[in-house]
Amino acid sequence: MGWRNYASVKATGTFGSFTIPTTNLPSFFNLITSNTTGFLTVNPATYNNLTDQAFLSRQQLLKYQASAGSTTFTANVLQYLGTFSRDLNAPIWSPATPTGSTINYAAQANTATSANRDVLGVRVTTSFTRADGTTAQVVNLS
Repeated sequence: MGWRNYASVKATGTFGSFTIPTTNLPSFFNLITSNTTGFLTVNPATYNNLTDQAFLSRQQLLKYQASAGSTTFTANVLQYLGTFSRDLNAPIWSPATPTGSTINYAAQANTATSANRDVLGVRVTTSFTRADGTTAQVVNLS
């Protein structure tokens, strides 16, 4: 948080050992809760002539790591860092009917009782409580 939101939280220190003054957390909370673009953009504010940081791709993150050197930013840290994606995070598989099959899986892809559903077409029909405690809601897409 100290690196990505450097100007927003007015962080002190260097990469890997930032300190964030607790007095700045309410303004950061307000920034996050009023953000209408998700995390795809950063706050344009500056602090110590620096802004908040954002990589637009994983490739940019990897290039930065390579240029920063192992003493500043080790490759071990990469497993904890990522980039925000504009892509739909959904499976792309849908059932096909194998040659010689007696079951037409492709024709049954959108049948509710099918064992091999096209999961992109599955929608919530009644509300239920998910494992994390949140409630799945029925949404009418028409």
